[in-house]
Amino acid sequence: MNIEFEIECGATAPGDVVAVVGQEPELGAWDEKKGVKLDGTDFPLWRGQVQLPSRAPGSSVEYKYVILLKNGSARWEALDGNRVRLTDAGEICRWRDGRFGERAPLVETQSPAVQDGPKADSASPSASTSAPKTDSASQSANTSSPKTDSASPSATTSDELRLVVEVADTSPGDCVAVAGSWDWAAPPRKLDGSGFPLWTGCVPLKPGQVLEYKYLVLKKDGETCWEVLEGNRSLKSSNSTSSEQNDGKPNFPNMTSSKQKHGKANETVTNQGYGNSNGIIKDANSTIYGRVCLDYGTLEQRMAKRMDQPVVFDKDRDEQEHSHARTAPRTELEADWAVLERAVSSRAAAWPAQDDPHSMPPPTSVEEDSKAELKEIVAFEGRGAVTLCERFQLAQKLLERAPEGSAAPWTVLVWLRFSAARQLTWQRKSNTRPFLLSQAAEALSQLLAQRLAGAKGERRQLWRLLLVTVPRGGSGDQGQAIRDDILTIMGRWELKKRKGDFMEQWHQKLHNNTTPDDVHICEAYLLFLRSNGDLGQFYSHLEAHGIDRERLQTFERPILQEPIFFASIKNGLTNDLEKYLVVLKNVHSGADLEKSVDEAANGMNAGLRGILEAILAERGAGGNDRLVALLGAVAEARARATGANDRSRFYLDLALESHSRLLAERLSSGLALRGSALCTALLLEGLCRSVGGPELRAAFRDLAGGLGSGEGDYEALRAAAAAERARGAIAAAGDVFAALQPRAEALGAALRAVTPEKLPEPWAVTLFAEECTRGGAGFAASLVLTSYERRLREVLGGSPWQLVSVTPPQLGTLHVLPCMKGDLVIDAPSIILAEKLSGEEDPPEGTVAVLTPNAVDVLSHVAVRARTMGIFLATCFDEDVLAALRQLQGQPIRVAAKAGAVVFEQVVKDQLESQVGTPGVAKAAVVVVKPPPSSEVWVPEELLGTCPQAGAKSKNLSALRAALPKWILQPKSAVVPCGVLGRVFASPENVSAQSEHAALASQLDGVQPPEQLLQQLRRIIQGLKPPAALYSTLRAAVEAHGAAAGDSAWWTALTAVWASSWSDRAFQACSRSGIQTTDVAMAVLVQQLVPAEYSFVIHTVHPTGDPGDLYAEVVVGLGEVLVGNYAGRALSFSAPRDGSSPPKIVTLPSKGIALKGKGLIFRSDSNAEDLENFAGAGLFDSVAVQQQVEQILEYRGEKLVEDRAFQQTLLDGIAKLAMAVETAAGGKPQDIEGCYAAGQFYVVQTRPQA
Repeated sequence: MNIEFEIECGATAPGDVVAVVGQEPELGAWDEKKGVKLDGTDFPLWRGQVQLPSRAPGSSVEYKYVILLKNGSARWEALDGNRVRLTDAGEICRWRDGRFGERAPLVETQSPAVQDGPKADSASPSASTSAPKTDSASQSANTSSPKTDSASPSATTSDELRLVVEVADTSPGDCVAVAGSWDWAAPPRKLDGSGFPLWTGCVPLKPGQVLEYKYLVLKKDGETCWEVLEGNRSLKSSNSTSSEQNDGKPNFPNMTSSKQKHGKANETVTNQGYGNSNGIIKDANSTIYGRVCLDYGTLEQRMAKRMDQPVVFDKDRDEQEHSHARTAPRTELEADWAVLERAVSSRAAAWPAQDDPHSMPPPTSVEEDSKAELKEIVAFEGRGAVTLCERFQLAQKLLERAPEGSAAPWTVLVWLRFSAARQLTWQRKSNTRPFLLSQAAEALSQLLAQRLAGAKGERRQLWRLLLVTVPRGGSGDQGQAIRDDILTIMGRWELKKRKGDFMEQWHQKLHNNTTPDDVHICEAYLLFLRSNGDLGQFYSHLEAHGIDRERLQTFERPILQEPIFFASIKNGLTNDLEKYLVVLKNVHSGADLEKSVDEAANGMNAGLRGILEAILAERGAGGNDRLVALLGAVAEARARATGANDRSRFYLDLALESHSRLLAERLSSGLALRGSALCTALLLEGLCRSVGGPELRAAFRDLAGGLGSGEGDYEALRAAAAAERARGAIAAAGDVFAALQPRAEALGAALRAVTPEKLPEPWAVTLFAEECTRGGAGFAASLVLTSYERRLREVLGGSPWQLVSVTPPQLGTLHVLPCMKGDLVIDAPSIILAEKLSGEEDPPEGTVAVLTPNAVDVLSHVAVRARTMGIFLATCFDEDVLAALRQLQGQPIRVAAKAGAVVFEQVVKDQLESQVGTPGVAKAAVVVVKPPPSSEVWVPEELLGTCPQAGAKSKNLSALRAALPKWILQPKSAVVPCGVLGRVFASPENVSAQSEHAALASQLDGVQPPEQLLQQLRRIIQGLKPPAALYSTLRAAVEAHGAAAGDSAWWTALTAVWASSWSDRAFQACSRSGIQTTDVAMAVLVQQLVPAEYSFVIHTVHPTGDPGDLYAEVVVGLGEVLVGNYAGRALSFSAPRDGSSPPKIVTLPSKGIALKGKGLIFRSDSNAEDLENFAGAGLFDSVAVQQQVEQILEYRGEKLVEDRAFQQTLLDGIAKLAMAVETAAGGKPQDIEGCYAAGQFYVVQTRPQA
């Protein structure tokens, strides 16, 4: 029977592996070295299969999990007894065992309690091999081992004591544990560090029992570090069967900074700079982030600091404790950041592997299911009288009636964003009572919070973005207080007598037409009062929030007067207006930080509350060290606040996200490499919380996992790859705004046509996506990431450019395009800056150069086609350089490669007009030879070399087969020859399809654009009915070749390859080269798909570098992600062709996706591929019979990156294979596609190098 094991274990370090070991010989017979190693691809889940001999249902299997550390030692899971499972009657048993060291959340049969190693008998080792040996003699604290005695009782009941301890000086992969008198011989019990730096766990404790125990740290390198303590910890339980013990901060002197001073060996040492002696956050008066400890004194002191009043700390306190962050030398600041690095790395490692689907952007146009909403919105905004209150009420109505998954909420989002940006009037010829506005805002925000609570993927992002546009509102009392309290203030200070005064006019607006503008008016007036009447501060604050004098004067209730300063009432009026500001924020503010903290206070623990108070108190902090520490505090606060699905927590998270963006924007450009790496990780973590999605989460884990990992070229390459992946993930997260742009243009045009104010303004519509992006969570992360990437390039000595296809200097008109489309008609010669470049596109005719911010694999099909067509192709990774390029849109420029970079300059038009020749198109004629139709429908492998109806791929493989060394394998191959498609068309079943196909093909010459006709041609071919006899013959051959019996999916794959003759890209490429698509004869190469662990492409002569080198690129999984130029880059390396030195790595992988698959694959093998002077690489399709599975990659733990010995062996083998294939091909340089699986190298196809 087949047993499938699964365990969650996030406590491994790179190089460690989890194994399952048990009593069965197949499980290693309790020998961990013979256990079954599990696959950690879906980290932190580890999975594996074991085939056991058949046995009767109900038979027991005993086993346990163990971490095999990379240093050769083993760490057993600490359980009371072994795991015991009973087999069932099926052939497959799936055992999901929960977390490492914990019983699974299942009802399972367990053996009697045994010791914490494997069950010790004559056939299995003693449990003492996995924990320090102890005896009954007490050992002093100087030896740092537990003190035990023979009388220590063993805890075997279910009564538990919960231990809480703070240990911050651990590294990723370390684990805090506890050993005790419940069983001194057992392995220590590991504690849960998900609340880092707090570690928690439960140990057995009977009522009335005396318990002795001690803490230790199990380091990832296998070492054990015991706390220094005189004797053991000891406590006696109460009669309660459940309790908690908070043990503060144990003393681990070997793990703290070498600068820290310690007392005598047996003294308890307080970790300096961390506040109170036990280090646990007990209230809101102190908080820890990094090693910057900020003790903010009493609540009154913190509130005073909020109000910009001086705070006087107790001068008797330790000076280091209060001024550490301002005065510490660089080494101290690095120690601070080290704690932050460990914290973010720990959160990344513990990030839940939730079922969070890919975030998909919204539809780019207004669909049928949202046209009714668009019509209602336009009708509402065109009315004579409009209020913000009614707008919120209509928005709620539209959202409530929208079906699940409808596109209508995206239209509402665009509408409300226009409103929030004041691009729609908030009040027109109508009055609104404040309590009605407050109620409407509360009802709408509650609805959005409810939708957000259960949403995933793109819908989660949708509801979150909508919530940003809506104030929180409140009950009727809160809204009414806007009217009542301003009347009270006016009466108390006799302001009613001052007719025509600023306060009287503002009071009239508040009474009838209060809007969110009033929050900023109140703030500005408070600044005016505190500055003794400085009007400059008043107007500066208003203008900073989009309120100029004209806006004040055009309110429905205008404010025409400037405020007047009365010194005699300054203090009292200021005090009242500070309280009134809270009233205004209660109604109008959604993501205001101070208001959000206050609203979310109920149910908040002291630790989180303390961090939030510290953030509020430090909002004006300056200097990169303080800003980095605050950024870490925000990240910690968001992590601790996650999980509560109520409106107040959602607004708190939005406020913290906004604050982190402000902090990031204040960081100076002088941030060093380590600081920029840390800040990038913190901001990427925040983006994961805001947007979600598996790729963003994996990019964060990759980047955070490398923090503090050391220096050196290889670590810098790893960091560069992680940064590049993060760049792509951030860009993908912002796709939602680009997708909304067409919707914004449609809605904006309709609104502008009906609103008396002619709103929204044209610029607000044109720049809608850009402005949304700049205000989004990803923009700040992108800014800091840009700084980080520059620092990395300084370390690596590289250029911000990647040269993919190098030609002589090119001149052309610059066109900035969102993507590259081959059917565009543009001026020739042209240089294109393509904001996105995937691999499916071809450049428009007349293109001489393509520049892009997207990384391009040098050996991808799009790169090979560029070199064949003589087009300059390069990637720019520097946003400032790209911005300078964009400024030259529409201008004639010159681009050239120089010293590994690209230089560009504007030229005069005369230079451009003098350029001679047809750019971008090969000059020599392309000759296509159409073979005679074949009488066969299937050509087996042994006849491929002599079959005239087979293409170049098949013939090249056949020629290699006998010439390759035996260690280089080839997948089993056969061909459906040219002419079979014609026979299918000619069959009686498809006569009408043939006529329709011929008629459509004849129309192509005069139709522009041809996409619709091409789509119809492909659909006809894919719908062909197979003739019975031909189908029977083919089915037998395909099933003998490896297809599943009775499965017709192979016919779908075959017709899809035939239909790719009429793909848009193939049609455009053939037309430019004078090839008629009707002359393309499509043979189909049928191969067994090797289940590749790694795939590679090799050019045996470096295409852009030293011709004495070969060049190769490697990806995880199937090769389509490489040749198809999936986002990110492959591992790339060069090596001398003569093998005189080992391969040199150029880039490490940053692709986020691997493809996995098996079965058969049908590959195009036409007469229009591998032709001289024709860019045919990848023009036609390869289609797998079984659907290939996308797998999100994480490179921390991936052996291609982590296991340097394996990496070297693999790259050496690829380089050796390259030259062997070139030799077998007659010494001509080759373009080789191959893979590695189960220790074997395969050549999938090869062609002469273009």
